[in-house]
Amino acid sequence: NGAALALNSNLTSLLALSENSATLLAAVSPAGQITAACALYNSDGSLAKAYMGGSMSSLNATAVGYVFGIDGSGNVDSMSGGVNGPVNALYCDNDLQLVYVGGNFTSTVAGLTSSVATMRAMSTGSLAIYEASNSTWRALSFHGLDGPVFDFTKVKDHVYAVGEFTATSDNATHTALNQQPINLSACTITGGNNAETDGFSDPHNIICTSGSDSAGNTWLMRDKLPGYYRIDFPFRATPSLLRLMNTMYEGRGTKSIRIEAAQNNQVLTMSYLDPTSRVEMFCSQTCPLPQDYNWHEFRFVDNAETLANITGVIVNIVDWYGMGGGFNKIELYQRDAQVYAIDAYNSSPCSSQGIRPSSQVSGNWQQTTAASYHGSYLTLGVNRNDISSATAQSATVTLVPFVPESGFYKLYMSIPGCQNTNTCLQRTSAKVTWLMNGKHSVVTTVTQHNLQDDEVEVLSGYVPASTMNFSSAIYVQL
Repeated sequence: NGAALALNSNLTSLLALSENSATLLAAVSPAGQITAACALYNSDGSLAKAYMGGSMSSLNATAVGYVFGIDGSGNVDSMSGGVNGPVNALYCDNDLQLVYVGGNFTSTVAGLTSSVATMRAMSTGSLAIYEASNSTWRALSFHGLDGPVFDFTKVKDHVYAVGEFTATSDNATHTALNQQPINLSACTITGGNNAETDGFSDPHNIICTSGSDSAGNTWLMRDKLPGYYRIDFPFRATPSLLRLMNTMYEGRGTKSIRIEAAQNNQVLTMSYLDPTSRVEMFCSQTCPLPQDYNWHEFRFVDNAETLANITGVIVNIVDWYGMGGGFNKIELYQRDAQVYAIDAYNSSPCSSQGIRPSSQVSGNWQQTTAASYHGSYLTLGVNRNDISSATAQSATVTLVPFVPESGFYKLYMSIPGCQNTNTCLQRTSAKVTWLMNGKHSVVTTVTQHNLQDDEVEVLSGYVPASTMNFSSAIYVQL
């Protein structure tokens, strides 16, 4: 119509062009750029919506998550908050009304949770699919990719992603952290500077309790003094998640904590989700604990070498609310699908999981403890001439782990060193049978003549997730 359209040269502007006019639809944040675009069309060929992605964080002064849709009238589809990182590529599948989104992000905003335990399990790893017809993100059958996506192309019925990745992110890093509880009832629990108030001095109060913040259900420290809550395992473990519920008894509570490895007092790095921004934050010397009755979760983030074979953890109370610190509830989880030959160590008696790891023993197996070995283990004593007897051959330890997700697993066996248990001349080999599914099992022989404590890779293969009808099982015999 000949009228001039004034545009801000500092902003990226979106225009709707017709034969005789141009209309300003929206303006992108000054620091943002649009790097990818695609469109979906109506059945009559008219534009339904254009989708754009890049590094933008706002559109028309409204927050967007790096990707959005917009129609010819300027109506914006926020795509349920978008994703949590820059977008490099978009592909619109008009037949299925799907928008493929690729870039440098780990999750959709809708997939972010208030739980650090499940955030990685919900990761989409640089790849997401948006269902335009119902304005929701489609759940992927895997945890995305291990590097950024830069482009998409469709060949026949398949959409291919192109980028700097080498594999999917389906590994132990991306499983939920709250699936393998450590049985705190089997651990040695010690409180530092326990309160002298009746009903509040026992650190066992906060284990497996469903009670309110009261005597017998809460652990408190002495007034105005720092202290600690120490958990010593009867085994070695790789902790993954600590969950705490604060006390608010008479205005008290723990304000900040520091986590240490019990065997050497090494300070461990933890992470938690900021409750407002839902951004993962990291801490070591002081980790904050809000004063409320919600569960607060802390992820162990140090490397595998630091966290492997920890014998316990110490929760130091650094600062407190009111007259002193304390806790109302505590839970601790480990990374791996461990199952212990001594069944009392397995799972937790108050776990809400329907399927738990377990072990059963047949034969004359004995619980054994050596002064130079951390924890107890099972031994089977047989005379050399009786090894082939029916009694010796039938003695079996049956181990049933909880497998949270179907996938390829490696089976490791923890074997105490014969040198520090003074048993080198008494050792023999063990037969290990792994029933991987209802139809397939593998058998191997494991030597036990290792001088030092060792974790031996026994077998590997595909194992289905545990269900109420079937769980993978391991049988250990002579």
